Amino acid sequence: MSTYIAIGFNQKFLHDKCLDFFHYGSNRIANSEAIDDFLALFPKEKKNYKVIFRVKRIFEHTSAGFSPLGLEVTSTPPEEIDLTKHPEFTKPKTDLIFATANNIEARDEYSARSSAEKILKLSSTLLTIYHHKEIPEWLHECIVYNVDEGKTKKITNPINAMHKCKDLMQSKASQKLNLFLSEFSLKTDSFLKFIRSAQLHSMALGSNSSENQILNLWISLESLIPSETKSDSVANIKHIVNSLVPFLNISYFDRLVHNLVKDLLRWNSDATKEAFRNVNDKNFSDRLLKLLVLPEHAAHLRKLEGNIGDFHLLRDRIEYFKNLFNDPKNVIKALDSHQLRLEWQIRRIYRTRNIIVHSGKTPAYTDSLIQHTHDYLDTLLSSLVKLATKPKVIDSVGQGFKYVDLQYSNYYKSLSVKGLSFTESNIVELILPEK
Repeated sequence: MSTYIAIGFNQKFLHDKCLDFFHYGSNRIANSEAIDDFLALFPKEKKNYKVIFRVKRIFEHTSAGFSPLGLEVTSTPPEEIDLTKHPEFTKPKTDLIFATANNIEARDEYSARSSAEKILKLSSTLLTIYHHKEIPEWLHECIVYNVDEGKTKKITNPINAMHKCKDLMQSKASQKLNLFLSEFSLKTDSFLKFIRSAQLHSMALGSNSSENQILNLWISLESLIPSETKSDSVANIKHIVNSLVPFLNISYFDRLVHNLVKDLLRWNSDATKEAFRNVNDKNFSDRLLKLLVLPEHAAHLRKLEGNIGDFHLLRDRIEYFKNLFNDPKNVIKALDSHQLRLEWQIRRIYRTRNIIVHSGKTPAYTDSLIQHTHDYLDTLLSSLVKLATKPKVIDSVGQGFKYVDLQYSNYYKSLSVKGLSFTESNIVELILPEK
């Protein structure tokens, strides 16, 4: 899937094809040869599309100038395309006309829409150079016409990459905000730096432009990194990586175990809760960790595995975590591996930012990087808030980075002790230090 995204397939297209093939399709998977049928769903060659939008009339006044961009602006829908299946889309409106992006080469209809909208955004940008009072806007809903197959498909606004993230319920968010406003306390310089980062995060949330989103997120991240700890001999990107990794790695296993708990409860809530009742601890993540590793809970784990049925991916994940947490050496290897992947991804984000700024091009995988950058920034901001509220342990952003760096170093050393083994009394503290 990562390769398909990198060569231009849209995530929504891949998501729909996977759901249809593995869950809702009429054909049942009988053997491993089905993988050939699955891969055949993704064409090797690009197809030719036309994409029709409803745009504001301001586009009409300079319609001739858009021809070199492949954009045709008309007061009526294109006659060569049968739009009778979409009467609501073609309904005449006094303030809206039609803009058709022609000769769009794309892997799928969603990618075609994305490419066509980039042309619209460019046209809008050029219009605003000379006209400022009226914003050139368009409806997010559009019709994608497959020229090769003669088929049309109506596509609504895609999910904003910034919204593909973990989010709090409104009631929980209100509690967090009240705590933040009443107890958050940093020195003036650090507080202003934190607020500026939060504002850039907010600007990214409010934008529909992938370029604006990743640039604002990167600036928000970079602006929080303390410059006073940087050595002259260390490159700026290396300093950023070294500063961020402790925040992202120290909570790594906590997130993995928490996600596994949620998936077990979603698959079989009764069997999962019954297994957890036999483990003495304060929350489900801690109980699952002990259930996976400690010999005294082996019988309860086998019973839980017996209730998983034919969900083989979930069974495989349980087996993976059993082996991972069974030995501190495996935990260390997993932390090192995750750190390396984080370094690669942060550098990839940095390169993408440079490509956008210096060449004007936007890589096809930018939306995926936006999701990761957003997640990294949220982790960093929430960690600083936690450290600067009751019980307060820092009063500046620089102290926060130093504190987490020391905390992670101590965590890593604790796992590296020779002859260490996990027991009832130390397993949660050693694997889930954020607790």
